[in-house]
Amino acid sequence: MSDEVKEYQYAGFWLRFVAVFIDALLISVVTLPLLLMIYGMSYFETSSESFAGLWDALLQSVLPIALTIFFWQKYRATPGKLALKLEVIDEKTGGTMSFWQSVGRYFCYVLSGLILMLGFIWAAFDKKKRALHDIICGTVVVKRGS
Repeated sequence: MSDEVKEYQYAGFWLRFVAVFIDALLISVVTLPLLLMIYGMSYFETSSESFAGLWDALLQSVLPIALTIFFWQKYRATPGKLALKLEVIDEKTGGTMSFWQSVGRYFCYVLSGLILMLGFIWAAFDKKKRALHDIICGTVVVKRGS
């Protein structure tokens, strides 16, 4: 094995932001029609408690978690990151994140969002452009082929 250290081109804050926006848009395109089929227009009524049920939880929580982890494990990237030619890798090995790193990274998004989104903004100032969830889970987001 070579002692050569691989140099990566790290993905910056705005590029990562666009990738997350694409992912959110795609998941909405999938889940919203399904929720409307299940609940009808009452889904949009703020006074309605009926949509806070099993299908709502599955489609808005479990499905995004499962899809995100699946894409990270299979492709090293979500569709938004794939579209922008980015990938999430293990910081030490440069390989695919472990399953548990993927799970941890997903749930550490919550930490990154606490306190005015500072965990995400951190990526704008970190030399490797890591957000808080990357630092905690030992991952980096890089441009593919770098």
